[in-house]
Amino acid sequence: MDRDHLVEKVSIGALYSSPLGAVSVAVSELGLRRVVFGSPADLEYEFQNAREGKSPLLKAALDQLNEYFHGERKVFDLPIDWPVGSAFRLAVMQAAQMIPYGNVQSYAQLAVQAGHAGAARAVGSVMAHNPMLIVVPCHRVVASDKRLGGFSAPGGQDTKMFLLELEGLKIVDQRLG
Repeated sequence: MDRDHLVEKVSIGALYSSPLGAVSVAVSELGLRRVVFGSPADLEYEFQNAREGKSPLLKAALDQLNEYFHGERKVFDLPIDWPVGSAFRLAVMQAAQMIPYGNVQSYAQLAVQAGHAGAARAVGSVMAHNPMLIVVPCHRVVASDKRLGGFSAPGGQDTKMFLLELEGLKIVDQRLG
């Protein structure tokens, strides 16, 4: 059985009501699969086929999101079922996951951390398609001049600014203060 078929069969999803709106969470038997803003009806195929259900991992993911939005959690402790993709994409996602709470890195710094110096634009593309928002904190990646840069989640830069301010960072005129 191929991996995509397996994920389709075992995905379990739920909605978390965050201060920024609905967050859809999906897990598989292997780990966290998706954390994205929006409700399943608004999202892609994987969520449309996820069944609502109970699992210890899904409960842990929802609990940890709740703790994060209440300022009680700084590190997520969840296994991740990394999406199939290139080695570069995986390296960038894993490097982004290591950016500490309340800190930022530039796209160029993240490229170096991922072992691909000079690939800042490509890092930006990977971050724009991050399937595990907040847990893999792409909101902590900013431009080299401390401007916020883009954010592909609903609300764009306002959402990014909210998350960074939640973590104690000061934003002035769309730039880290």
